[in-house]
Amino acid sequence: MKILARILLVSLMACPVLGFAQVTPLFQFYLYFEDSIGNKDSLIIGYDPSASSQNLNPQFGEVSLLTPFDSVFEVRATHGDDGQARTSKKIIEGADILSWDSCELPSYIKIVINTKFPPVKITYDSTLFQAETCRNVILSRDWNIFFLQEWWDVCEYHCMAGSSIFVEGFAPAAPPFLCWNYLFVEKEVEGQGLKSLPGLLFATFYGPGPCNDTTFLSTKDKPALGFGTLSPNPAQEYFRVQVPSEDGLSAYVSDVSGRLQACPFVISEGVAQFDTSQLQRGLYFVCLQMEGYHRSAVYKVVKI
Repeated sequence: MKILARILLVSLMACPVLGFAQVTPLFQFYLYFEDSIGNKDSLIIGYDPSASSQNLNPQFGEVSLLTPFDSVFEVRATHGDDGQARTSKKIIEGADILSWDSCELPSYIKIVINTKFPPVKITYDSTLFQAETCRNVILSRDWNIFFLQEWWDVCEYHCMAGSSIFVEGFAPAAPPFLCWNYLFVEKEVEGQGLKSLPGLLFATFYGPGPCNDTTFLSTKDKPALGFGTLSPNPAQEYFRVQVPSEDGLSAYVSDVSGRLQACPFVISEGVAQFDTSQLQRGLYFVCLQMEGYHRSAVYKVVKI
């Protein structure tokens, strides 16, 4: 009943409230969440140049939630720069408009999740992000996206432009040298007191990056949908990846600027071997897709 009431609250916030004329933001969309046993919740997030990133924006229908998080499953969001971390079912961030191309870059949003039964499946309309510019739209647990020189070097991120489903297990953080800065937010949970709840950062970035060319889930050295681990990594003359089938494999290798690189491969006994002898030293993204499959695998490989 509580979960249904929260979903109803989100729906009401999308409509004008009696006695207060709400403003329609420049951009907004729904995020839908479902845990492993079928509990559901949802958020509305978006951006507008006139919105505040430090305070709630009642003109856009943001309502502060003062009650503790549900003990089984609940999702809320907060403005990235709100020092009080006030949560709501609807967050419309501020945005800066770039003068040279009229592209809006919103500030980041924190999505806070309490779940007793992970993993959590997140769905949304990915076609909303198929823009020609500023389409590096991501979800990430890793704060390092704001600190690294190249944001795509973070431990884990999800490109939202091409895949409408993202599953997050909120597993314990990897060793510090891999993922040392995951997002957690301290919030009251019903019957449990103050807890450190995991979160996701919704953020956008301008400029080149793998989201411009690869629009699917990308995690460091993490196989997906029957693809095996890439090895050796670092690579010198070659690397290998186990593939689900020997027929219908498409492979793309690009540098960090998104430029495609020549990297021929052959498949034998379910293993694709790539020739890296002609690649310059550096970091590359390997994007694999198998005909007839709906998901792809992305790897980062270092050529030495």
